[in-house]
Amino acid sequence: MTGKNLWNCLMALIVAVACVAFGYSTIPDTDDVENPIYSITFKISPTSRNVFYSRIEAFAEANAFAIRSAPTRPNSDSSLTQLWREDIKIIGVNPFDPNVYNFHFYNNDSAPVNPKSLSYLVREIKAVVKNLKGASFEEQ
Repeated sequence: MTGKNLWNCLMALIVAVACVAFGYSTIPDTDDVENPIYSITFKISPTSRNVFYSRIEAFAEANAFAIRSAPTRPNSDSSLTQLWREDIKIIGVNPFDPNVYNFHFYNNDSAPVNPKSLSYLVREIKAVVKNLKGASFEEQ
């Protein structure tokens, strides 16, 4: 390899490394959006499942959330429930046990959710299972 070819290869390598480094440094840090800011698991008896869903819908309406709930598989008790509004989204899923629902709260914007608002929503979602027979929750 001649000196000129070696020089060209070295320059190409430097440019490639600079492009990768610049590209990496400009990727936005989205950790706060992608990781849950709060998680709760509900255990619901089969006889209370319909009331639980009704209360989740009432929670969504009372707190200005849009809501969508659908089975994750045909002919299955597993479901995916999505609640969202401008500042926060909540994903609820029960993929392995039809009686265990995992709900995860996420920032829905680059700005963090107001802590008072989050505390209020946590209290409200816990109240969903209050006085519901065969229901409990566990925070994560």
